[in-house]
Amino acid sequence: IDDILVLLGLSIFIALATSTNAISFAQIATIVLQMIGYFIISVAIGIQLIPRITNWIDKLPIYQGIYLFTLVITLIYAWTAEVIGGVAAITGAFLVGLFLGKTKQHERIIQGMSTIAYGMFVPIFFANIGLQSNARDISGNLIWITAAIIIVAILSKLIGCSLGARMGGMNTQDSLQVGAGMISRGEVGLIVASLGLSHKIINQEIFSITVVTVIVVTLVTPLIMYRLSKETTTKDSVTT
Repeated sequence: IDDILVLLGLSIFIALATSTNAISFAQIATIVLQMIGYFIISVAIGIQLIPRITNWIDKLPIYQGIYLFTLVITLIYAWTAEVIGGVAAITGAFLVGLFLGKTKQHERIIQGMSTIAYGMFVPIFFANIGLQSNARDISGNLIWITAAIIIVAILSKLIGCSLGARMGGMNTQDSLQVGAGMISRGEVGLIVASLGLSHKIINQEIFSITVVTVIVVTLVTPLIMYRLSKETTTKDSVTT
């Protein structure tokens, strides 16, 4: 849910940043109402029509038709989200995933689309991120700022999620493992940063800092989880 809230907030900032008129409360209200209207219409269509169309296409004698439909409806929702709804395209794609997840064919769709995504779209996405970023932008005081951001990113997730798990009834060790598992920040953060850069909401230095932060916390997460799981195994062995 936090990713969706970030995307909605980003969509508002993008709309305001690209506006040629003076920012006013009425303009912000119009943008929010536009987003709400898009969500109401898209959710209504998604709940009522997408499962029915999916079942209908699945019965047709079309080779891999359900995967083609998934790809097409995802692109349509992504396009309408940005053009009509005024929100980030990823929001529309996310909604399609929610709707298709309720269909009888969702497991087949996951398997088929994972092959397409990881074989084509994901490598292109990360290649594009790499082309836009430059580690040389991080120099001087920016190195210390980047280090501070990385530390805050790790501790905020580790402490915050661990406390939540502890309040939920887990023991301390399991809570720490939950917190460690939540440290990693991935594609959504990169998408937000890329959108911010393309709309000139952030500069090249901030974008590069974001990319480096995502890389570092992604690499650190399994190391921390391994350390915590090793401690858990050791304690269990001693107890036994």
